[in-house]
Amino acid sequence: MFDLRNYRIGTRLFAQAMSMAFWFIVLVVIAVNAMRGLNRSTGAIFSEKMEPGAIVLRIQALMNENRLMIAQGLQHDPGYRYVDKHTHPLTVHTDLLIKNRDEISELWKQFKNRKLSAEEEQLASAYEQTRGTFVRDGLTAGREALLAGDFEKAAEINTKTIPETYAKAGKAADDLRNYYASTGKALFQESEATYLSTVNLLVGIAVLVTALVAFFAFFFIRSITRPIADTVEVADAVAGGKLDNEMSHRGNDEVTHLFTAFEKMQDELRGRIESERR
Repeated sequence: MFDLRNYRIGTRLFAQAMSMAFWFIVLVVIAVNAMRGLNRSTGAIFSEKMEPGAIVLRIQALMNENRLMIAQGLQHDPGYRYVDKHTHPLTVHTDLLIKNRDEISELWKQFKNRKLSAEEEQLASAYEQTRGTFVRDGLTAGREALLAGDFEKAAEINTKTIPETYAKAGKAADDLRNYYASTGKALFQESEATYLSTVNLLVGIAVLVTALVAFFAFFFIRSITRPIADTVEVADAVAGGKLDNEMSHRGNDEVTHLFTAFEKMQDELRGRIESERR
């Protein structure tokens, strides 16, 4: 049968310290892995939902700016009564259209480089088509009319084609962003549930580790204090003149050696006293 008293106190202290260190390391490893899982969930929310939604939002802002550039370009019409207040060239507006177009192309390439789900692919395709119509029939046609000096045609495009195509592209963009909002919310709720379960797991493990440490500490302390208490009791009895104390001891630790020494001392005292009486 396993008996702690077969081991020296120093060995038991070392074993107890190593046991506590082991359970502490186990708790830390579990906590680190749990935090990694939470980080992955947070990263997924950003990379899969927030980032593409932000790209679409930025594209829409650039498209709206391009729409305004057509309207502001019309103010360079020689027949416009405030045309003299526009001292900058028309190309300020038309060049910005090209600049924004290039940025949109780069953003959309970044968007398409991601792995898309089937639903995401369908929404992105619808948005790409409506945005393409807006750019081709609205912005590009309006820009070419402005540069050609055909302000009447540019005005017609600005009042009819651009609003219609922009509205369709805007709806497709809203559908795409709503998709990211709804799926992102679901992913966040899943991540939150994972966080709560992780916290509960860590608390449970911490309680378990504390209980195990306390359990082993109890038997460890008892393996030392109980023999010492018995030794003190025997020492008091010997000091009181009682030399027939029964000493039951086993093990190979320092307390057992002390018990053996007391037993030997008691036997020697009893032998001397009996010798003197004879």
